[in-house]
Amino acid sequence: MTTRLIVIAACVGVIIAAITIVAVHWPKLPARTLPTNIYVPMGGQAVEVPAKGCLVPILGEIQKRPNWAIRIDDMRWTDYTDTPNDPRHASIVVDASGGTWRDDRLPQQTLPLTDAELRDLMAAFALGCETDETISNHGYEGRYITVAYGKTEPTAARLDSNSPVVLQIGALFDSLRGRYIDNRMDATKQFALKLSGTWRGGPHGEWTKHAIVIDSTTYEVDASAAVNFVDWAMAQPTTLPKGRMVATGTFTLDGTSRPIAVQLDADDTERAIEQIGIAEELRRWMSTNRQ
Repeated sequence: MTTRLIVIAACVGVIIAAITIVAVHWPKLPARTLPTNIYVPMGGQAVEVPAKGCLVPILGEIQKRPNWAIRIDDMRWTDYTDTPNDPRHASIVVDASGGTWRDDRLPQQTLPLTDAELRDLMAAFALGCETDETISNHGYEGRYITVAYGKTEPTAARLDSNSPVVLQIGALFDSLRGRYIDNRMDATKQFALKLSGTWRGGPHGEWTKHAIVIDSTTYEVDASAAVNFVDWAMAQPTTLPKGRMVATGTFTLDGTSRPIAVQLDADDTERAIEQIGIAEELRRWMSTNRQ
């Protein structure tokens, strides 16, 4: 009996020691540093952004150009990406003639800013960019804003997630997307996508024939998902070279049909589909074929 207790105690000790070793060496996510506030004067050395009116210096710099433009990017940071790989959700380009919003995942989605929206955007430039610790950053992800001198220029300023200026400009980005969806929702209520091709869905991963139908009458989705899906489908080509990674069919919108071809192994296509939230069958088809 005593020997059995000693053996049991020894086993328990070994298990506890093993658990301790695993816990100590368990991989941990690296600490994520929130984007810092940087102002880059044209042709000069980078300096810190002033706490108040943090984007005013940028306006002063770009207005020195005869044909100036500024791009404001709606960015997201997460604990799983580093800054160069942070996704951009949308952008606003402002020049002397006005401003235009564009979605980054579906770039065909564009909207001109109204005079009031443009005034709100310009007013946000004078807000503070200092970090407000009372503003939650949601733990593992958050929004930040970057600014560039020109439509395609690299980032010149990066503004903190927890700051008044990002809250104001972020709210404007959300409002613009909402207005775009409102403008398009009536034209995207009735649609149907029919695709056929091949996929690696056989019992042993062999290629077999496959077809899907995505019909608005069989989905209960919100207006945003419907608009995004229709905009994505309308941007697809009518023909592509035949192959295992190409699905073909028809897309019908409000009773009018057109041919459609989808490249199943295109990274940009898969990213767009993941964001739409209505085409799970198509996303699964793409994922299966790429295994």
